[in-house]
Amino acid sequence: MKFVLSILIIILLALSAKAQLFNSVEVSTGVSLATQTSAYKNKNRSLRETVRPGFNVMVRMAGRINKLFSYTSDLGYVQKGYRYVSVNYFGFGRSVSTEREQLIHYITYSPQLKFGRQTGNFIPSIILGPRIDYQVGYEGKINIDNTAHFFNKTIFGINTGLDVTYVVGNWGLTALFLYHADISKLYPVYNSTDLTYRNRAMIINLGVVYVLN
Repeated sequence: MKFVLSILIIILLALSAKAQLFNSVEVSTGVSLATQTSAYKNKNRSLRETVRPGFNVMVRMAGRINKLFSYTSDLGYVQKGYRYVSVNYFGFGRSVSTEREQLIHYITYSPQLKFGRQTGNFIPSIILGPRIDYQVGYEGKINIDNTAHFFNKTIFGINTGLDVTYVVGNWGLTALFLYHADISKLYPVYNSTDLTYRNRAMIINLGVVYVLN
């Protein structure tokens, strides 16, 4: 799988060469609504299906290939993780609440293809491409996993989503809706099979675009 992703990255870089030069620069920021999923389930639910809001910021450079396709090179910072709250009732109004929260910090790089055509001042586009996340830190709130030091530093994934840009002259505004789906496991294969978690995140950003030409 890593070999296939490497080939895709090389192909997209080659397409960017065909575009010759980047013709726009975009800076956007917003929220990442992250959680962790696993094939392992208990009888009630997965332990990590509660969304953990986070922050992200992204710099994007784009080069047009033709009227329908363009290439983007995205570099950014994103927070992922999970939040889990469990309340156990013991009768007579008594309850015990357990809260777990984990935040993982990633530097992320995504070479992507955009498919879309400008209509007036609007440029709606569909986005698809591979992604590489590199972990630069993690933190937790109450009962952080004692296996956090086993996390894979490098995670491979796929991005898909929608980008809507409004341009007037050389400046524009953009709204980005992006779904991060991980292919790599958060934990190495040699750990417990119950810990085959993967990150999932919805990215919602607003940004500014400057068109170079």
